[in-house]
Formats: sequence, structure tokens, C-alpha cells
Amino acid sequence: MGIPLLDGRNFTESDDAEHPPVVVVSTIVAKNHFPDRSPIGQRILVDDTEGAPRPVEIVGIAGPVKQTNLETPAKADIYLPLRQMPKDGVPWLRNSAYWVIKTSGGAAGVERLLRDTIQNVDSNVAVGAVRPMSEAVAAALAARRFSLLLVGSFAAAALFLAAAGLYGVISYGIQQRNREIGVRLALGATRVTILGMIFKEGALLFGGGIIAGFTIALALTRFVASQMYGVNEHDPLSFAIVGVILSIISFLACGIAARRAMNIDPIVSLRCE
Repeated sequence: MGIPLLDGRNFTESDDAEHPPVVVVSTIVAKNHFPDRSPIGQRILVDDTEGAPRPVEIVGIAGPVKQTNLETPAKADIYLPLRQMPKDGVPWLRNSAYWVIKTSGGAAGVERLLRDTIQNVDSNVAVGAVRPMSEAVAAALAARRFSLLLVGSFAAAALFLAAAGLYGVISYGIQQRNREIGVRLALGATRVTILGMIFKEGALLFGGGIIAGFTIALALTRFVASQMYGVNEHDPLSFAIVGVILSIISFLACGIAARRAMNIDPIVSLRCE
């Protein structure tokens, strides 16, 4: 299952009914019940029989696991070796068994083989849903993925509108200054000077907008933090991607506007005005 063993040992073949009972606990158990010392070698009482709780020795510490969903924090878990299960606990175990099978050939064809194998051992055992782990993980993430898909769609639409608005504002601003550019060219301004002016003003416009946008985004990320898993709400990569996209749009808008400005005939521009 990929649950890491952080300290102590795992179960071995010798952990059977002929040897003292042992248990592996999660870090939550270790933190809650043994905050000031190592739990390895300590004994706890396990109430898994119809009689009095039985003492077991802690031999290992495993990493925490979110058993239900990603929203619920990991709880205290203990792991018992199957060979040391008491007899009066077997009926409960029989009715609550989940098997995890690792296969190198993929999930295709494993279900039929699994059902036939179990039926050959005991035909009275009912086999529930058999599915690959990828489907189990996808089911746990389905609601969150749908929510994030909607949020991502709105974000993409907002990014497109921002890019279109940025291009329109820069282009319109340069177009409104055709007469000024014509005067500058008539007075001897070079094309390099005009290009510098256009890109400088575009950079100021873009810089102000990107700072304001990032500030607002950082303030609002806490509202979507609960929907994220494995990604920080202040993920620098996401902010960097948006910034790069908008900077490219701004650069293209300035370039197209500058190209138009370079084709302005000062005489025609002044005559029209």
C-alpha cells in the first residue's frame, strides 16, 4: 500500500499464535499516547475480542493514512498480524475483509481470476466490488475534481478576457496617440525612441495590473484552499504561468501596436488631424 514504516520493524513470519502478540501503530497513536518517549517496546490494550482487552507490544511505527477521504484528517490506526487474530475475532474479520492484490499485468482479467480463486476456497463467500486502485482514488477525488474543473474553466475564461482586454487597451491607447507619434517623427524622433516609448508604457500598464491581480489572488486563495490537495494555495508555479502568459500577450500587443506606429506617415497623420 506504500505506507512507510518510520521506525521499528514490520511483521514477520514468526508473528503467529505461538509468539507474543505485536502491533504496528501509526504516528498519530505515537504522538497522542507517547509524546515524550518512543512507543517501540511499549504495550497497549487492544479490545478486539469478546473478553477483556488483550495486551500487545508495539514493534513498529507507520506513517499516517487518510482512510475515508482527503478532507478528513488522518486518525489513529493500529495494524495487527493476521496470524495472531484471536478466534472470537475471526467472524468479524470474515465479514469485514478487504483484499489488496498487487499484479504486474494490470487490472484487466484479474477480477474473474480473483472471483474464481475465492469461490474455489469457499463457495459461500460473497465477493464485493473489484476495481483497480486508480478507480478508488478517482472516486475519492471525483467531487473535488468536478469543483476544480468548474473553477479552472472560469479561471481560463477570466485569463482569456484579461488577455483580450490587455491587448485592446494597449492597441487602443497607441492608436489614440497617432498624432503625437506623427509629431514626434516629424520632429526627428527615431523609430527606436518610439518603440521604447510604446514598450515602456505597455510595461507600466502590465506591471500595475499584474501586481494588483496577484495581490487580490493571494487574498482570495484561502477560499479555495480547502479544495486543493497536494498543491499549496500559494503555488508559485500557477502564478508564474499566469504571469508569463499575460506578459507574452502584453509583449505581442506592444509589438503589433509598435509595428503600426512605425508605418505612420507624419505628413498624413498631421494632415488628418
